[in-house]
Amino acid sequence: MSKSRFITLMTLGLMAVQASAADKSLVLYLPFDDGAGAAAKDLSSYGNPGAIVGNAAWVPGVKGTALEFVSGSHVTVPEIPEYDVTSAVSLLAWVKATTVPNWCRVIDKSQWQTSGFDLVLTQNVGLPRLEFFVNNTTSLADATTAVIDNEWHFIVGTFGNKTIRVYVDGKMEGQAQS
Repeated sequence: MSKSRFITLMTLGLMAVQASAADKSLVLYLPFDDGAGAAAKDLSSYGNPGAIVGNAAWVPGVKGTALEFVSGSHVTVPEIPEYDVTSAVSLLAWVKATTVPNWCRVIDKSQWQTSGFDLVLTQNVGLPRLEFFVNNTTSLADATTAVIDNEWHFIVGTFGNKTIRVYVDGKMEGQAQS
């Protein structure tokens, strides 16, 4: 059975990447530091916890705990209007992957090729990819650093001013116009 360890920190922000819990631009913050239980606390001001689905396990993370996901396991967060982002968004996650299937969605809020966004790891050399689907148009930005190496990596995808960018460990590695 292949295992992938994902996400000690997952943040979905509308405008500001550095935001306090009271900042309304931070719409989801799942630090995965609960350490036990069937839900992941949302520390944003929206308090929208995620339900842990499947055989995810609490394991040591970069700081505190993380969730280890195996085939089919994930966290589902109930939909709220603040997640409907069309102009700017930042997606951040700590990942530690040993293997991934063809496509491994780290953060996903998309309707395939019509609207939304997702931050994924691809099987072809484990490159992080940020995808945005706006008005039936797909825009992609791929990183150049493989992260399927059993080490912790901080991956970030941003969208703003019609430009998408993907970062690995603090370095911008890919961008595209949307």
